[in-house]
Amino acid sequence: NQFATEDDQFSAILRSQLHVSGESAVEIITSPFGTATQLAGQMANNLGDTLAGVDILAEQEGFRYENTEPADAIAATHKRNIASQHGLDVYSTNEDVQAFLNTVTKARTSGKISAGVALVRNQNTSGARIANKELDRLVNLKLKNNPVLELAAINDQILGRMVVGQDLRGRFLHHTMYSPRHQTVIAAYLDYLAGTSNRAAFVNAALSAGNEAEALSCEQLVRMLVLYHDQFNPLHNLHVLQGVTGAITGDGKIIFFLADDILYWSEATANKYHVLADKAKASGFSEPVLVTSGTITAVARRNLEDTGFVLHEDFFGMAGR
Repeated sequence: NQFATEDDQFSAILRSQLHVSGESAVEIITSPFGTATQLAGQMANNLGDTLAGVDILAEQEGFRYENTEPADAIAATHKRNIASQHGLDVYSTNEDVQAFLNTVTKARTSGKISAGVALVRNQNTSGARIANKELDRLVNLKLKNNPVLELAAINDQILGRMVVGQDLRGRFLHHTMYSPRHQTVIAAYLDYLAGTSNRAAFVNAALSAGNEAEALSCEQLVRMLVLYHDQFNPLHNLHVLQGVTGAITGDGKIIFFLADDILYWSEATANKYHVLADKAKASGFSEPVLVTSGTITAVARRNLEDTGFVLHEDFFGMAGR
């Protein structure tokens, strides 16, 4: 909305204009008949539009992460740069985010290179849960500089170095709930835990994500692991029990991590954490630690402490203090 307001006349023209990038212009010269066929199909639905090339950001039926990337390499590069400048996820499922990125991409490929630049100063990054600033910077560079297929190849190589089997890597990298951004963050953060064994257990557990919120929760979990590893105690070994990600630290403690906004007590919760506590004690860990990114209700806190857990809430806030 702000972009349209700042340049209303250009935006109005942009919404109805067909256009072509420099790379596609070469195709018109070298393959005029093939390009003409594409344009003819486009004109059928845009008779009143100004003819200037192929619509490189045409709507595609059904949301797929790879469809967010323009087929035109120059436009794709513009879109990734725009997303990076504004702190947006280029693979976002938010329609408003995609509409904005596509609009500014069209503006820049049509020759208005400064489109959207004035808005950069207004981005709000407060509240971002950054576990490792340098690692996040490197992840953002990967997302900005690499198209989808290259990201997949990079992530596959990274996971392979962790001795994550080919079948497991394939299922994770083709999981419909994980965007290329989710996969890149998770792979990079797991790779950072170079001295930690059994990282494949985390990737296997990630396959259970049934929606985008659970995929994001998995991303938050791996951030928690790195933050704990960096600021509190190096992680020696990862494991997953009762669907809860856990780790053994270098000094022999057992830690369980939970990326939930709120942990409340129920019969299912009681059963799960009693089993975790029993298994921890049977393995020689007298005081299992539960670290959560959110809060714990008073009833849940009392019962968990009675079960033997040492509790740490609001982990990202705690680590920042």
